[in-house]
Amino acid sequence: MLVAGPPGTYGPAIAAAYRRLGGRAIEGPGGDAQAAGTQVLQAWSDASALDTLVVLATDPPKDPEVFDPTRWRDGVERGLSEPWYLMQAAARQWRDRGLPGSIVVLMPPYRDTTPRGQLRRAVGASIAHVAKTVAVEWAAHAVRVNGIAPHREDPAAVADAVVWLSAPSGKFVTGEVMNLGARR
Repeated sequence: MLVAGPPGTYGPAIAAAYRRLGGRAIEGPGGDAQAAGTQVLQAWSDASALDTLVVLATDPPKDPEVFDPTRWRDGVERGLSEPWYLMQAAARQWRDRGLPGSIVVLMPPYRDTTPRGQLRRAVGASIAHVAKTVAVEWAAHAVRVNGIAPHREDPAAVADAVVWLSAPSGKFVTGEVMNLGARR
C-alpha cells in the first residue's frame, strides 16, 4: 500500500492500521505528475507489488472574508491535480501489468456547512465526481476507486474505512464516497 499526499493526521493512522494487520504501508508526499509517477514506481519496487493507493487530497484553507481569485485558483489546482496524478500513475501501472488495484481518495468534505467553506466544498465535490467517473472507466481494468470525506477529525474511523474499502471485504464496492461523521 502507498499512502500519498500532504502530511497530516490520517496518513500515519492509515499506515499504522495496515501494519497492525500485517500489511506493508509506504508513505509519500504526493506532488506533481512526475513526483506521483516516481512514488508509485518506488512503492512498487519497495514492496514488490502495489495493491492499494490511498490518496490524501489537500484540504484547502477556509475562504478569506474577501474573495481572492488567486487563492481560489491555486486551491482548486492543487486540490484536484495532485490526487489525479497519483490515481492516474497507479491505474496505469495496474493496467499495464494486468493486475487489479484499489484506490481510496480522502477528500475535503463537500457537505461541509462551515462559513467560508466554498473552496473546500468545490474541491471535495470535484474529487468525488472524478473518483466516481474513473471508477466506471477503470473497472474494465479491475481497478476499484472509492472516496472518503471525513467530516470530523477521527483518524481511527478513517483508517478502518480505508482498510475495509481496500481489503477483500470491500471488493464489491467501487465508485462510492463515504461521508464519515456527516450530520444530516
